[in-house]
Amino acid sequence: MKRDRLSFINLSALITFLTLFCGLPNLAVGQANATLGVNSRPMTSRSVDVQELIASGKIKNHTRRFHQAIEDFSRAISLDPKNSVAYLGRGIALAELSQRDEALRDFDRSIRLADNNSVSFLARSYLRTELGDLKGALADLNRTITLDPYNFSAYVDRAMVKIQLGSYEAAISDCDLVITGSSVTKDAYITRGYAFNKMGQYERAISDFSQAICIDTKDSLPYKNRGIARERSGDLLGALEDYKYALAMEPKNQAVSRAVSELSAKLQNY
Repeated sequence: MKRDRLSFINLSALITFLTLFCGLPNLAVGQANATLGVNSRPMTSRSVDVQELIASGKIKNHTRRFHQAIEDFSRAISLDPKNSVAYLGRGIALAELSQRDEALRDFDRSIRLADNNSVSFLARSYLRTELGDLKGALADLNRTITLDPYNFSAYVDRAMVKIQLGSYEAAISDCDLVITGSSVTKDAYITRGYAFNKMGQYERAISDFSQAICIDTKDSLPYKNRGIARERSGDLLGALEDYKYALAMEPKNQAVSRAVSELSAKLQNY
């Protein structure tokens, strides 16, 4: 019984665009541009207005007032058409509203204006993944990592894309790097476990999901995926236990509920 439907494999399930703009309102325009790799220009009254609009737009993004955020970023762009940060912020808001084509155009503009800004490449990689452009997403993640080699979450993101492309060994290598080089490893264990699951290496998958559970016992995701690995390895009782744990955390999850019902019925027939 195939249960890939229970596992994550969708970047948007783990990451939202809103995490990309952290801290920006506290920076002046010149500081923000320098931080993001944009050429700085002398401060003027107009640039102060742009700073305030970007700060306001970022706050509205974080409070999920995306339409208002778009208005602020659009006004910033009208004052400073070469401000890559404003295009990035508006693209994030558009993406959250599922206006994906418009968001992609803004991310493209942001990158054309500042091609050394890793955040724009990362944002575009998320969107390209949602659009099914996995090769484009992989190229953006490669560029992100080139610009910011210590962004360990980008390695996990790249591993997820590689899994969807069928490059399991390469995905495992990315996760290995995170597990050995970073203190934040839960997602790397989950992702590597998923790759092992896809390769039929269920014991190694179970070990990785168990590690993720030790790190965070309240996350249902590794329980669901460990249940899949246990079920495929023939440990039906262990799989049922994991599915029940996951269902207790996600009582409205119909896929997990079905897995519990189907596996319970199967065990009763033994």
